[in-house]
Amino acid sequence: MVSSGSASASVAGAAEGGAVLTIGPEKRALYLLARNTAWVAGAFSAVVAVVLLVHLAWRMTKDPFDTPEFQTLKARLSQQPGDPELQSQLRLLDQQLRRRYFQHRRFAAVGAMLLLCGAALTAASAKWAATLRRRLPQPGPYLGPSDREHTEREWARMAVVGLLGVFLGAALMAGLAFPRLLPPEEDLVAQTSGGFGEQPAQPAASPTPSPGASTGFSPGAKPSPTSPILPATPPEKAAPTSPPGKARPSIPPEKTVPPPEKTVSATPPETPGAIPEKNPPLPEKSVPGTPKQKGKEPPVPEAASLAPVPQGPDPQADRTPEFASLDQWQRYWPRFRGPEGNGVSRHPGAPTHWNTQTGQGVLWKAAVPLPGHNSPIIWKDRVFLSGAEAQRREVYCFDAASGKLLWQRAVPATPEGSVKVPKVSRETGFAAPTMTTDGRRVFAIFANGDVAAFDMEGRLVWVRGLGIPENHYGHAASLEIWQNLLFVQLDQGMVQEKKSRILALDTLTGKTVWQQPREVAASWATPLVIRREKDAQLITAADPWVIAYRPQDGQEIWRIKCLSGEHGVSPAYADGLLHVGSEYSQWFALRTDGQGDVSQTHIAWKGEEGLPDVCSPLVTEKYLFLLMTYGTLTCYEARRGKVLWTKDFEQAQFIASPSWAEGRVYLLGQVETDQKDPQGNPIVHTKVWVLEPTDTEAKEVGQGLVDEGCVASPAFQPGRIYIRGKSRLFCIGSEKSASP
Repeated sequence: MVSSGSASASVAGAAEGGAVLTIGPEKRALYLLARNTAWVAGAFSAVVAVVLLVHLAWRMTKDPFDTPEFQTLKARLSQQPGDPELQSQLRLLDQQLRRRYFQHRRFAAVGAMLLLCGAALTAASAKWAATLRRRLPQPGPYLGPSDREHTEREWARMAVVGLLGVFLGAALMAGLAFPRLLPPEEDLVAQTSGGFGEQPAQPAASPTPSPGASTGFSPGAKPSPTSPILPATPPEKAAPTSPPGKARPSIPPEKTVPPPEKTVSATPPETPGAIPEKNPPLPEKSVPGTPKQKGKEPPVPEAASLAPVPQGPDPQADRTPEFASLDQWQRYWPRFRGPEGNGVSRHPGAPTHWNTQTGQGVLWKAAVPLPGHNSPIIWKDRVFLSGAEAQRREVYCFDAASGKLLWQRAVPATPEGSVKVPKVSRETGFAAPTMTTDGRRVFAIFANGDVAAFDMEGRLVWVRGLGIPENHYGHAASLEIWQNLLFVQLDQGMVQEKKSRILALDTLTGKTVWQQPREVAASWATPLVIRREKDAQLITAADPWVIAYRPQDGQEIWRIKCLSGEHGVSPAYADGLLHVGSEYSQWFALRTDGQGDVSQTHIAWKGEEGLPDVCSPLVTEKYLFLLMTYGTLTCYEARRGKVLWTKDFEQAQFIASPSWAEGRVYLLGQVETDQKDPQGNPIVHTKVWVLEPTDTEAKEVGQGLVDEGCVASPAFQPGRIYIRGKSRLFCIGSEKSASP
């Protein structure tokens, strides 16, 4: 005998779908439990999704530092510079705002996890309920393909499932994705207090980020692993630009070593050899490149006034593939922030007082034809810079003793780099990355993704188009070199877009030796080679990973997940620890002897005070210095992470990274003067503080003045400092220190 409950259930099932629903009292109770659980979990997931989407919309428009209290304190401090009470209040409020910012990030992460759990429970409960309510098949009318009602029901079901998936996916991304912290539009970036300036340019170019910027701009051409390398035609014969071409296929992520490339080499095949150890001395007396008299500026040399461009390979040149020894590498200033990449100079006699307006302590100054925020590099008796505008890219070689412009070369356009004018912010520009050299050639990269190599006499060796980087502030990561490999870090887009990669190019030919895809967001930090005898490591930093590769083949050694947000602060290494972090992350000291994912085991210490937004760290065996754009210098004990002291510098903006020479710290801060330019804007000068640090304080022992803005980091040689300003290159020193 069938119970009334079972009978009613069977009748209902037959009436509803043409099938008999066989369900007993126990199963009915379980069915009700599963159904109600699915309803509750679904409603909970919907509420969480709505909250996450609303929270995301709020975060996209909210600048964590855009509060009345913070702005009021900054204004008062600018009116009362040096007031210790105001400085203390501003520092305390800054820490509170940062804690609040991280609380919002944790809220989003927890919400995303709750949404995942709720969605999973909804799906599992619904499936369980459907299983318990399964009907037995019964004869019924045939619903063929022409049954319109049946087809509409199927499409309706698929539409509901699709919309639910889109809704949950969007809400989940709102919880997991972290919005851009800085505005991508040039006019918004220009309103902030700083930018890339130098190398790394900057975590995105702006020192005072505001969440909510868009993710970038429309993609340009993507280079193929087999994109051609242009032959080294003389600059005067090269076409000024190439017509827009079709986008090339993207690099397959599964291939780390590209197929052979068809290239035209600028020089015949080379045979092994050694770099001559000869270091020709500079003249005993410097020959000023321009008058030091106030108000007289050096003219920009015309291309015709320079030595003619050498044609083809130099038959007398030593074209061997050998690379500089470690001793040679450390003798000069061959890359961004010096041979070790940490801003430390080992050279003696660094000057401590100068004034470019009066000529005090200035050996020479020379005009730089095109603008650029990259820092000078030095090899033997030559100083190299690059400059660029929207349609022009050039490389310059100056005599280190006199400031004479020895050669000026245009970089031929490539098809990949000519698709369109790259979108850059004013603080980044078209030539933000600093050059590098292997002692035989110099290498430069520009905002359009073109990489070029010249020999020391100005002959174009090769030029390669990597495609316009999808970077909403403009490419700013400087080049790094190791033995015969040139490293290009091309981090682009969002993490989930998987557009980022790092390439190793042959310094002789420009061909790709290896490349690795990177699951990181766009970044502006410069890669760093830790140069150790047995196990050199290539370090990269971007949201969310710090990754170490084997430089010779690109094999990953270890990785640590510790970064977030737009990252532009370059890593630095000293005394066994890698120092890395940024304003919207924390500061980390990492051990570099791991294998695989060592996120839980190889963080030596963390710090939260004085987090930099633009400037890269200065680290020695004893001290770590972090410099914020608006003028707070924080000194840590490098090994243990203890904060030793902080020092504030009023009414100055710091974009150039701090440097170290003979136990002294050099800081370059831009200050506005009372004078106005023709457009009515305040004229900017650069004040240089020379500090002698101890465990308890920093004593000012010197001061310099450069009569124009400086955002590039200085380069050091014995007795001299080379500083690139907005439009000129300065050599600081004394007559007796003119020869190395």
